[in-house]
Amino acid sequence: MNKQLTACVVAICDRVLTLELIDKSVTPNISISKHLLEAGLAVPSTPDCESPAHEEASPLEDNPVQLRWTALPLGQETEVVVCMLQHPGEFFCHINSQTALQLLNRLNITLGHYCVQHKSEGYYPAREEICGAYYAGDGNWYRAQVKDVVPGGSAKVQFLDYGNEEEVSVDKLSKIPSSFLELPFQAICCRLSGEYCSIQSRQTFLTAEGACTHMPI
Repeated sequence: MNKQLTACVVAICDRVLTLELIDKSVTPNISISKHLLEAGLAVPSTPDCESPAHEEASPLEDNPVQLRWTALPLGQETEVVVCMLQHPGEFFCHINSQTALQLLNRLNITLGHYCVQHKSEGYYPAREEICGAYYAGDGNWYRAQVKDVVPGGSAKVQFLDYGNEEEVSVDKLSKIPSSFLELPFQAICCRLSGEYCSIQSRQTFLTAEGACTHMPI
């Protein structure tokens, strides 16, 4: 799991990166897109658009801060690890950097301490708001964005450093200060280039490349 792959960005559209992914750990190198196409699990297509990624203002505080996501340079090769996979047409990557991982782990620890201390302060989420959210899978807190408020006292959130979405009880959410937004969000939203990937290709991608985990160890 967490296999290192080489990514080359061929297009960027609304923060979704179209990637060519290559497994260079074997000879000859394997193109993931070509592998899926040859297996009959995808059909050729072209990238939707090429445009620079943009920053968004956060509704976190009265004085909005710019939300920043980690980016990959267009046309250059970068070592990445897939951190969350819906299917090859929608997945999230981390840059394979020990420094970035250490910074994120340090932030997560600090965020966790803060959220445990402040979760009982009567916070109620609004859509698109950035907050701290408890992840039941490992008992830790992470940066998240509220995607929807669900009747019955819960919210659907996306964990911005990993990409996965969960439904979380509002008493497991915490308002956070803008200082926790200084590190760019680490999950990079991607799709494979040169194909329209069917949902059936998900298991092939997982089995062949062994590259999926939802949250950090």
